[in-house]
Amino acid sequence: MRACAICLAVACGAAALAVPSVAAAQPELVRLHVVANSDSDLDQLVKLVVRDAVAAVAQPLLAGSRGVGEAVSLLEAAVPLLNTAADSVLAARGLGYRSHVAVGRWPFPARGYGQDYCPAGDYQTVRIILGDGAGANWWCVVFPPLCFRDLTEGPSPGGQRTPALKLLEWWRRLFGRRA
Repeated sequence: MRACAICLAVACGAAALAVPSVAAAQPELVRLHVVANSDSDLDQLVKLVVRDAVAAVAQPLLAGSRGVGEAVSLLEAAVPLLNTAADSVLAARGLGYRSHVAVGRWPFPARGYGQDYCPAGDYQTVRIILGDGAGANWWCVVFPPLCFRDLTEGPSPGGQRTPALKLLEWWRRLFGRRA
């Protein structure tokens, strides 16, 4: 079993190296980061509804952006609109807290988006803190629009997964989610 685990770890590492790097093709990215008020089921659901409401505002704003600088400028100017979109979701659900939207640079761990990959690092970010901001967070790449692709396109053609993702799923089945 130990030999199998070692072989799998080597295979996962090799497969991860074969995944195309967004950072290599697009040196600067803008991320969308939504932090929930708490880890309650309601606050976690609201976080996703806020994400969708903000994406509905941001997506058309960024559709014609030609670069990160322009995207950041558009998003900075749109902070009041993004805040209104988030607060409208909170108010519609009768929640006693509000959102805080800011544009700046924050650190993120590595993350895959389908076949694309973003290494860990500091990224330009639209950050939305809901209420106390003490819950689990959600993030994606808002420019170029990788998270919009994830929200609108669904799975890849034929529902195929990359080899690295297949290996990761197999690993988790064998050793549990935290392995």
